[in-house]
Amino acid sequence: MERADTYSHELVLTSDCPDQRPTQTKGAESLLSNSSADTAAATGLSLVAIASVLLRRRRVILAFVIVLPFVSGLYHLLKPRTYTVSSSFIVRSNNAGGAAGLAAQLGVEVGGADVSQSPIFYATLVRTPDVLMRLADSAFATSDNPKPRALADIWEISEREPRMRRDEVVTALQRVVTSNIPVRLDLVSVSVATRDPLLSQELAEAVLVQINRFNLQTLQSRAGAERRFSEGRMIEVQGELRTAESALQRFLEDNRQEYLSPALTIEKARLGRKIDLLQQTFSTLATSFERARIDEVRDTPLITIIERPITPVRPDPRGTISSVVLMVFLGLLAGSAIAILLEALSWMRSSESEETREFNGLLADASNEVRSIRRALPRAPWANSDKKTTH
Repeated sequence: MERADTYSHELVLTSDCPDQRPTQTKGAESLLSNSSADTAAATGLSLVAIASVLLRRRRVILAFVIVLPFVSGLYHLLKPRTYTVSSSFIVRSNNAGGAAGLAAQLGVEVGGADVSQSPIFYATLVRTPDVLMRLADSAFATSDNPKPRALADIWEISEREPRMRRDEVVTALQRVVTSNIPVRLDLVSVSVATRDPLLSQELAEAVLVQINRFNLQTLQSRAGAERRFSEGRMIEVQGELRTAESALQRFLEDNRQEYLSPALTIEKARLGRKIDLLQQTFSTLATSFERARIDEVRDTPLITIIERPITPVRPDPRGTISSVVLMVFLGLLAGSAIAILLEALSWMRSSESEETREFNGLLADASNEVRSIRRALPRAPWANSDKKTTH
């Protein structure tokens, strides 16, 4: 009861003194404003401290800002100029259509789609050893020498062993020949970049020739296998058809009456269905056989060239300006990070806190261990000879 009376008395005092509540609110607002001011001051001090560190270590930052762009610009200026030739083609597919054709373009085998006719397959085929080895064995002309020469001689590969020499040429071709699939799924783009414009153009032409050769050989090999299979099945089906026709002939000769019993009627229908099925199978095999015979001797190109290789007139851009600008920003960031790190290490060496002393002690122990390991390692012979000479 006394606590309740006291509480009610406090409420009465509070209600009777309306000036107390605004006073309390003003005090809270002053505390919040002071804390906000302290936070802003701390933020300002931290930014000022970082700016001071960067200004104190400005030589380090300036060194990165100057050295990195200089090295990058010098590299791009001294790098040999290259000439890029681009070409593109479309693979003609006769047996893929609709959803199956789209699946083949994406490299997924669905239904009757032939994955070997997809652009993804040909984009990968361009850089395979089967294609590049044939280029390594071919001869090409250059702008300074119209006489065709092997790529090993053009690129001055000094390897004498023929297989190693050929392998190095293939490795070099994998660096200069690239392929990709643009937004259009059925289009394959091929690019060749070398130091000679005529060589780039001839290499791009040779790549297209080898792609078409591979396509024709694959089609002819497949057509030959299909022809042999269809021919063998035709002989088998033809023998089965003759047997079925002979069986039907004997059945009709043995049952010449006009009206047959139900069992004989069913037997006659069964023999007729068998003959019809064999005739349909033989007709399908004959069609496949004739198509395979045509494909086996076909020599028409199976790729449609959209963009033919053209000898470039101007070299590829060096990209010096963009590289220098990028290196300026990277040098600024790297220099600022190194400056802050150096300042932190300097502060830790001069600080007298317990954590700093522990860190400095551990760093000294690690340095001593590294020195002891170096002393334990055997010295090089020339180091001992230099030491004796000095004595």
